[in-house]
Amino acid sequence: MRQLDKLYNDKIDWLDYQEIDKIVQYYKDGIDTSINRNKLLRAYHKYFMKYVAILKGVTSALGGKDTVLFLALFNTPATTHGRTLKAANRLMHRKLVRTCNHLEPEEVYNELVSIFLALLEKFSFKPGVSFAHYITQYMRWDIKAWLLRVIQEPATYAIHDPTVYCGQLDIAEPITAQRLIDLPELNLAWVAKPDQPIFSVLTSYERFLLYLRYKEGLSLKQIGDKLGRTKDTINSHLDEILTKLRTLYQGGTEI
Repeated sequence: MRQLDKLYNDKIDWLDYQEIDKIVQYYKDGIDTSINRNKLLRAYHKYFMKYVAILKGVTSALGGKDTVLFLALFNTPATTHGRTLKAANRLMHRKLVRTCNHLEPEEVYNELVSIFLALLEKFSFKPGVSFAHYITQYMRWDIKAWLLRVIQEPATYAIHDPTVYCGQLDIAEPITAQRLIDLPELNLAWVAKPDQPIFSVLTSYERFLLYLRYKEGLSLKQIGDKLGRTKDTINSHLDEILTKLRTLYQGGTEI
């Protein structure tokens, strides 16, 4: 998680809820949307890192009301029977860590950013409700929903809003396969020869990476192991591929 720790050299350590609301209002009003979205991501960086730490097994991250309430969402009569809330939460924490064992910290972080940005789009100001309160409440439930999908389909979790982790950690605008373009059915025949003009700019290796990532749902590490390369190399190649496709798509190249 060291690379994630260094994600923002100019990270915002703390803003009160009024300052957060002001940034959100500017964003909602369409004022410097990229700048203000980036400000929010920087402001919530430590919040995202807390959840990465929790899901990757850092027990020192288990303190705090928000964490207690989050873990309690997963408790069942079986886990709480004869146990204190603290003991039940620790038991559930171990189960969640096993669930996320195959995920890289960057993948967890990107999913959290994706959830956060989706909630930002849904948010509307109401009397007495700050964005900070709203996001704290709803993030817990949406993270739980994502984790339940991971539990049900561990091998294909990435197909759900597969946020791409950029090599330089520039995640001001997370890229998803669906948001970028409507990918065709990914199969080995498509890897050999794409049907759509926009994909003809990719080599068969590049199309194979997309196939492994979005069709097979493999993690960066799994793809690297399969191809004999590091996950950072695979990450860099995927970033280059999607940057290339996004540029062509925004330039009007037909799919």
